[in-house]
Amino acid sequence: MMAIAIQTLDPNTKVATDLIRALDQYLLDRYPVESNHLDSVEELARPHVHFLGAFEDGRVLGCGAIKLLPDGYGEIKRVFVHAEARGKGVGQALL
Repeated sequence: MMAIAIQTLDPNTKVATDLIRALDQYLLDRYPVESNHLDSVEELARPHVHFLGAFEDGRVLGCGAIKLLPDGYGEIKRVFVHAEARGKGVGQALL
């Protein structure tokens, strides 16, 4: 069982933008452009968005965000786990 640490991650860092680019490519390879509604790095850096990284031994495994909405609800955004870490509970830990 891997020890996964979930930490706040600045979406403007290289680690975060690399994850976001990998997620964009993953989605664009599978769905038409018009079906992808992707929040930008600028949107992910806003105060009402909490962007998180999943780490094991200092190595980033994935990311995810929650975007808090004015009506008291939230949207889960930008969840992504690197292929080699899938099936090991990383997504569940992020959620």
